[in-house]
Amino acid sequence: MRTSEQLYHQVRWDPRFDPARFVLGVAMRGAEPKRVPLPAFVPGGDVPWHRITFVEADGELVWDRATGLDRIDRCTAGRVDTARRLRAPFFTARIPHAWDPAAARRKLNRKPAALVCDALLDQDVFAGVGNIGARLCAGGTWRPLVSQPGIVGTHRPRTVRDEEREWADDRVLILHSDGLPSRWTPSPDACAPGVDPAVTAAVTIRDASSSARPVRDDTAVAVLTSTPPDRP
Repeated sequence: MRTSEQLYHQVRWDPRFDPARFVLGVAMRGAEPKRVPLPAFVPGGDVPWHRITFVEADGELVWDRATGLDRIDRCTAGRVDTARRLRAPFFTARIPHAWDPAAARRKLNRKPAALVCDALLDQDVFAGVGNIGARLCAGGTWRPLVSQPGIVGTHRPRTVRDEEREWADDRVLILHSDGLPSRWTPSPDACAPGVDPAVTAAVTIRDASSSARPVRDDTAVAVLTSTPPDRP
């Protein structure tokens, strides 16, 4: 079960949801919870997060602190028909970068010690060196891929462990620097076909952070997916 703060920010910034269709239940002393439209709630204001007791979308209960209910990712309540996009210049719709193994090798040869030291060179073999973690989603299940310590071109182990994983249209690969906490699980929605990789990267940074261990300012996340059939 995610926290009320995590759920608020997911609804507020995830383009799949319409914040205007969500209502927060705020606990009131000696009275019934006050129903507050989500867009009217002010994070960091007079109401602390622990006073949010439930969340509704389109009149349906999707999150409840008392019972542990958290079904926002498993229902259609509060969803938009067309994904929202930030207005330019903050967002420009474009095709994600295509992976070019030859270009990656050229860059590693030019600056072997100055680059992030993980490379997906063949789409089916993963070999990581450096303080980089990876998680691969296959068949709806996330599996970690392990990198070895070192720096490509400067200091690395004599042998580099590689892992073969079949690549298919439903696969999603998340690469991240060590700025993210070691224990986190990507959202199940990130495995769904057609999810924008940029949204997955943003949600990964948001959900992996906590007040006890916030994400560092040098954190980097890269998301690799197959090119959808409706894109060139």
